[in-house]
Amino acid sequence: METPFNDLDTYREQFLSALNTQNRDGALALIDSALQAGFPPKLIILRVISAALDTIGERQAHQEITLSEVFLMARISDAALERLLQRMREKPETRGTVIVASATGDYHSLGRKILCSFLRVGGFRVVDLGASVASATIVDRAVSENAAVICVSALLLHTAQNITEVRELIDTRNLKDQIKLVVGGAVFNMDPQLFHSVGADATARNAPAAVAVVRSMFKRDAFVRQSPFSRTGAIRYHRVFRLATGEISP
Repeated sequence: METPFNDLDTYREQFLSALNTQNRDGALALIDSALQAGFPPKLIILRVISAALDTIGERQAHQEITLSEVFLMARISDAALERLLQRMREKPETRGTVIVASATGDYHSLGRKILCSFLRVGGFRVVDLGASVASATIVDRAVSENAAVICVSALLLHTAQNITEVRELIDTRNLKDQIKLVVGGAVFNMDPQLFHSVGADATARNAPAAVAVVRSMFKRDAFVRQSPFSRTGAIRYHRVFRLATGEISP
C-alpha cells in the first residue's frame, strides 16, 4: 500500500507517472492509497483519473505518444475506475448510454477499445458491440439500450462506406432526433470531410475528442445533474477536443 498523500494533486501526478510507465499495479495501489487517505471515490475519479486522461489526450493530440501506448494507459485507467465504482455505496447515475462498434467488415479494435475506456471514465454507460457489427444490430441495440449516441469506427474507406447503412436505418426508423451518429478512425482523419459522405453527425480525431463530441450531443444541464463530474471537467475536455481537431493551437 502506498503512503497516503495529503492532496489529490499529488495523487494525480503520481497516477500519471504510473500511466506513463504502464505500471498497472502502481496505479491501482495509488487509488487504494487515496481511498485510505479518506478521499471520496467520486472526487478521485474527477481529480485523479479523469484529469490524468486529459493530459494523456493532449499528448496524443500533439502526437507525443502512440496509439498502443494510449490503449495500455486507458486500460489501466479503466481498471482504476472499476475499483472506485466498487467502493461506492450507490452507483453514480451516468451521463447517458453510448453504443460503440466497428463498422461492418472492419475487424480493427484498438481505437474502439480506447474510446470505450475514455467514455467510461468520462461518466458514460458504454455498450461495446465489438468488431464488424451489422448496421441493423447497431441501431437495434441503440433503441433497446435507450442510447442517444452511436459511435462507429472504421480504418479503411470501404468499411467506412458501410456506415451509410447505419444512417439510412436511423432515418428510415425516424430516429434522427433521438440518436446521433459519431464516426472516427484513420480514414476519417485522412479526410476530415468524409463523415459528411457517410451521413454522420460528427467525427473526432481521437478518443478524448470523441468524448467532447459525445458530451455535446447531450444536454449540458442534464450532465451536471446526473454526473459526479463538474463543469471544470467538461471545459478541460472541450479544450482537448479543440486541440485534437486543430481548431486551436497548443
